[in-house]
Amino acid sequence: MAISLGAAAIQDIHNRMINDLTWFLAAPGAALSIWLISKSPPYLTSLYLLDAGIGIILAIAIWITKAMGEADAIAIGLISITTIPPPPSTPLDMALNTPIIATLVNSMIITIPFIIWNAALNLKRMKKCPEISKATPLVRVAYIIFLTCEQSIIVRRKPWAYSPGKLSIRISDDAAQVTEGLEYMLVSYNMPYVAYIFMGYVIYILIGNLMLPLILLIA
Repeated sequence: MAISLGAAAIQDIHNRMINDLTWFLAAPGAALSIWLISKSPPYLTSLYLLDAGIGIILAIAIWITKAMGEADAIAIGLISITTIPPPPSTPLDMALNTPIIATLVNSMIITIPFIIWNAALNLKRMKKCPEISKATPLVRVAYIIFLTCEQSIIVRRKPWAYSPGKLSIRISDDAAQVTEGLEYMLVSYNMPYVAYIFMGYVIYILIGNLMLPLILLIA
């Protein structure tokens, strides 16, 4: 699964387009996982089926609602099918250290530095994007966190990386079409979510859920 996801992540970073054949690299891993889980103790099989069910339902929901890209949905579904959770040592471990939950938590955590950097950049460029400065306080905060005040030349150079400035995570390359005569424009950066999912998955395989140590420390 890691090979398939890594190859997809490279393509996602490059141009947000992923060749469908990339996902077939995960087929041997899926077959092996299904065979291994059939030989596993009932409690581990139940945990695997629960995690797989959560991942598949989430993937279907994303696919139907278009809340994220189709590649993100496929990645989530495949992770839940191809990865057998380790035997849990505690109930908390059972709840949070399953493949799909831990991967998604990890991927969200590692996006935090980008969100902070993006917000700082927006604050610096606020006057160059009047949509931010003229917005109501609540909307202004949303713009600063979720959108990007970017140079039009960069948007035109990488049209696949930006969507028009709306509070949405759907990918569209229409932003480059409305840059005429603008030095800066408010856009939505199309984050390479598959790349973040890949990093979250690798961290899960090597370490586990990054939230667990924090929760255990607080508890």
